[in-house]
Formats: sequence, structure tokens, C-alpha cells
Amino acid sequence: EMRAELDDFIRTYDPEGLRSEHEALTEGDTSSLANLYYYVMRHYANHATTDKEVSQRIAHRERKAGVVRVTDPHCLDVEAQIIEIGKLRAKRMDPRLDGLSADDWALLRESDAIIFNIDYPLGMAAYHIFSQMSTAINRIQGVYIMGKAATLNGRVGDVMIPNVIYDEHSKNSYLFRNCFTSQDVSPYLNFGTVFDNQKAVTVRGTLLQNRDFMHVFYEEG
Repeated sequence: EMRAELDDFIRTYDPEGLRSEHEALTEGDTSSLANLYYYVMRHYANHATTDKEVSQRIAHRERKAGVVRVTDPHCLDVEAQIIEIGKLRAKRMDPRLDGLSADDWALLRESDAIIFNIDYPLGMAAYHIFSQMSTAINRIQGVYIMGKAATLNGRVGDVMIPNVIYDEHSKNSYLFRNCFTSQDVSPYLNFGTVFDNQKAVTVRGTLLQNRDFMHVFYEEG
């Protein structure tokens, strides 16, 4: 509904140099355009020239769709979203998520479950958030962790699914059965490749790494 406004904003202010990307996507008319609009919407809402009414309008539409955004949590400098499963509607979803039947959607409308989506908590912040939630919430159906990472194989936009994580802090290796495989994720990607059964390394800091150090992990598989 805000496409025209976002188009004008991108052409006028070129946030993060995205004008050329926007023009290429507009010409190609790919599904990635929706992702671009979602990303630019935050810049648009927070821009000095944007009326405060715009932020209120965005928040109102999100609440109607079952999404409550917590932008000022006071205790932690991370944004969060509370998504009510019962308010999700098929017409608002990405068209790639079309696997649910009418009966499935009817069942979801009766659900009182929520998705608590936290924007990028790091290290101990993530640990403390999960500790508090696990003690305060009666029933947790699942915890899903997704983030960006540098990979020794692959290209930008590829997806890595690990089942082993080495922690440089404790020197421990953690083996687990990941609930996702490449077959689960690949159908939803327009671009990129999915690598599963991978090994991940959590480090003290990216600047402390070097080629020789990474080569050891690469040789270990």
C-alpha cells in the first residue's frame, strides 16, 4: 500500500545507495522487491523529513496483521516483534509460503501462540534473554537462531546450516541435530545455495582471526 511513497523516497534520498538496486529490481520485477521495500521502510519511517504520522500508520497496519513492534525495550538495545499466530492471514504472506490448506489456516486462526522475534541480540545478551524467557514462559514450542556469518565456502546470499559449533571461548565443540536440512530451505530461495551438515565457529572477535587460524578449521571439516 505504501509502494509509491517508498519509490519516491528511494529515488530522492538513495538510502545506503539502494537506488540502483531498486531500479534493477523494478525492471526485473522479482520477488526480492518486497524484501527491499521492507528494509527501506525503516529508513523512511525514521527519516528527518518523514511525518510522524507515517510511523503511526505503519504500526497500525502491523497491529492489524498481528505484529506488535517493541522499539524501545529499555533494558536492552535490541528491537523485538511479537507476532500473534491467530491473526496471520494467507493473503498477507509471501506467496512462496503457500503450502497450507484452508483447514490449516482455520486451525491457525484458533491458536493463541505467539512468535517472539528478537532482532540480533549478541553473546551474553542472547543468553540472558533466553534465560529470562525460559523461566517466565510456561510452554516453549521451539527456539530458532538465525544470523549472518562469514563462510569459507559459498557466496553472499548462500545459507549455511550447521550441526557442529566450536566455541572459542570455552574450547568446547557442540554437536546437535539441526531441525532443518537443505531440502527444507532450498524451495524457498530464489537465489543462492543451501549447505547443510556444516561446522560453525563462534569467535571472540572477527578482527582476531587470520588465514592460518581459519585454515585449521577448514581442514578439520
